[in-house]
Amino acid sequence: MATISDNNVILRLLLKSEEYKKGIRAANKETSSFDKSVSKLKTVLTGVIAVQLIRNMGALAIKTEQTKVSFETFLGSAQKAKKVLAELNEFSLKTPFTPEEVNDAGKALLAFGINADKLIPTLGAIGDLSAGTGKNFNELAVIFGKAKVQGTLFAEDINQLTEAGIPIIDEFAKQLGVSTGEVKKLGSEGKISFSNLEQAFKDMTGEGGKFYDLTRKQSQTLGGVISTLQGTFASLSNSISERFLPAIKDVAANFVSIVEKIRDFIKVPVSEKLREEQKEFNT
Repeated sequence: MATISDNNVILRLLLKSEEYKKGIRAANKETSSFDKSVSKLKTVLTGVIAVQLIRNMGALAIKTEQTKVSFETFLGSAQKAKKVLAELNEFSLKTPFTPEEVNDAGKALLAFGINADKLIPTLGAIGDLSAGTGKNFNELAVIFGKAKVQGTLFAEDINQLTEAGIPIIDEFAKQLGVSTGEVKKLGSEGKISFSNLEQAFKDMTGEGGKFYDLTRKQSQTLGGVISTLQGTFASLSNSISERFLPAIKDVAANFVSIVEKIRDFIKVPVSEKLREEQKEFNT
């Protein structure tokens, strides 16, 4: 029976053996190879993430610049556009609607002729109705804007609002002092004006109205908080993309220049290039 002393002697012999040393070297080599693979993987992943980030920033920068140009066109000056966009951004951060949704709705309302100073109150009323009925915020803004352009509400417009869950017929009946049946008749005759709709929206979303303050209440739900968080990140991303916009433009312009040079080079026939090269060589 082997003693502890015998086992120690055997162990020392094994440690000194060439086979053991080869095994250790092989293990170290494999470990080193694994470490290098992990390092390469990290580098590749970092590069992929960086490229995706730059691509997203570029897309966001393009969207931001296009939005600014649109608002400058509608408002007639860069200064007014900057002010309105800042107000829209502040509005979006207090609501369950994203900055993109609010900007698109604001742009649509301006296109339909809503004054810039009425933009936030109008979006607030539309937001309250959207929060209370579940009707898409931007679709509701378009319905309101179209009514503004028409100047008159017809039966189809009233039906759209009714189908959205907005009790517009009851509201018109109360406002005009007629029955709901009479409201439908007035609508078919084109006798309900946009100002009636504007007042109805104010009454339904003002203090004491059925939809009063629903946008704020909706923003305090889990979905609203998440939406506000997304809006905050979107706002931060917009600020970052604006900061890097000139650099992105320069890179894009340089790339376009390189592509154009390559295109011009390809246009020249190979035989002509060879003659030019031979000519230069002879001189």
